[in-house]
Amino acid sequence: MDSLISVIIPVYNVAHYLISCVESVTASSYRNLQILLIDDGSTDGSGPLCDRLALTDSRITVRHTDNGGISHARNVGLSLATGDYISFIDSDDLIHPDFYRLMLSAMIHESADLVICHEQIFSDSRVLPSMEACHTYHLQSIESRDGFFLHFMDPFTGPATWVWNKLYRRSLLSDIHFQEGKKMEDISFLTDYALQCQKVVWLEETLNYYRQRKDSTMGEGFSNISCDYADALLYSLDRIQASSEASDFSAAYAVYVTNKLALLCVKSRKYHWQNSFSYLAQKYRDSYKRYHQNAVTLSARSKLFLARYCFPLYYMLQKNRIRI
Repeated sequence: MDSLISVIIPVYNVAHYLISCVESVTASSYRNLQILLIDDGSTDGSGPLCDRLALTDSRITVRHTDNGGISHARNVGLSLATGDYISFIDSDDLIHPDFYRLMLSAMIHESADLVICHEQIFSDSRVLPSMEACHTYHLQSIESRDGFFLHFMDPFTGPATWVWNKLYRRSLLSDIHFQEGKKMEDISFLTDYALQCQKVVWLEETLNYYRQRKDSTMGEGFSNISCDYADALLYSLDRIQASSEASDFSAAYAVYVTNKLALLCVKSRKYHWQNSFSYLAQKYRDSYKRYHQNAVTLSARSKLFLARYCFPLYYMLQKNRIRI
């Protein structure tokens, strides 16, 4: 295996974490890497730190840009990538030393279009377990495109809609980019990519370590991203509905998204996110009008009906089950 992997790392005000992230990549047992550090207008010294890191390893390339958000930085990285395969790593996370060797091995030997590993969430106060060497990968499952899309509706496989625990074929990314100015951008990106896939492989190994911190995008408060989450779900649904190849899945996904929008309305009402509530409520009404007939069971139809025509009762039934 001598294929080049382009590793795209968007960088914004992560001076405290950047060195450990980059060192986890440069220490990879797979050496043929193009490491792209995209400084997204950092103001905490992360930009000069990127330049210093580039002096320590010839595989590192730095590009400085004005602040445009993580999607903009990733798109810049995609425009610079020359590898056969693409990986996205967040600049405060870590990877296992065998991440790329195992992911690429599975990609090639299984003729996959997308390879996914498990992740472990950690915080600054939690000591990571030792990362023991992994000599070979172990398959957890091999799935079709529709099989992968089913994970979009499964709360226990949330990693299906994260971009950083995966390896991608660059040849399938020529017309795909991240939506700029939006959060929850991973959902839209992965929908577009999955529609290009024929075969998806899940590995048993935990190879990605996701740092959870309060000042990150996902830690800044759900009220700030709930509308973007709704937009991402609806974009995903529209793309799947428009694809004849995903038609078997689209009806069930339409009900799932409509129900999610109703629950987002409950969450915004419970936590007094008034600015987002009116927006989410309109999105739910539109989705209900288009898709409520797709609900198969009486329970599903009743929930959707209550949320549309008797929201106070629906809210009373759901509010104590909602958590941020």
